[in-house]
Amino acid sequence: MNKRRMRPLPKIIISLLLVFIAFLFVLGVSELFRREKVYPIHYREEVKSASEKFGIDESTVFAVIYCESGFDKDAVSNMGAVGLMQILPETLEWLCEKDGVDYSEDFLTSPEKNIYYGTMFMSILYDYFENWDAVHAAYHAGHTRVRNWLDEGVCVIDADGNLFGIPIDATRVYVDRINAAKDGYIKALEKEQK
Repeated sequence: MNKRRMRPLPKIIISLLLVFIAFLFVLGVSELFRREKVYPIHYREEVKSASEKFGIDESTVFAVIYCESGFDKDAVSNMGAVGLMQILPETLEWLCEKDGVDYSEDFLTSPEKNIYYGTMFMSILYDYFENWDAVHAAYHAGHTRVRNWLDEGVCVIDADGNLFGIPIDATRVYVDRINAAKDGYIKALEKEQK
């Protein structure tokens, strides 16, 4: 029986193999960097200004923008909410009245005005509910609905401030997404300050 000797792999195959391994490595590293940028920080000055004015943490405002519009200032929902923070025209009109400002439809797509009034609305909801999960649920499903859920015992707030029992799946998922995005923005903003 004649044993065949294995010939060494030609240099071209070894080179291709090394290039492929390097490609996989670069792909993996770029994936890590991509994960770092999952939470973009756009409209920084507008968010900072509104956050300071209404006493709301920037990570909360960024999280709402991220979940509501993905930073698309021209976004329009199937319910008619518009802009970065997805404000309904009638809600904006009410907010302008409270603010002593003439309503303008242009405010809906103006990043500065949309962020200002969306943050103002969150501060009003927080004054009403004094709980961030309830605020986010109300931002999504309406404050009257969330108040009824709490009054009727459908929803409860635990000692840690978590809202349980949200009967609408989309609202429950929304609150979870906001909380996850807030955590992401806390880290992203900390990294930005270093």
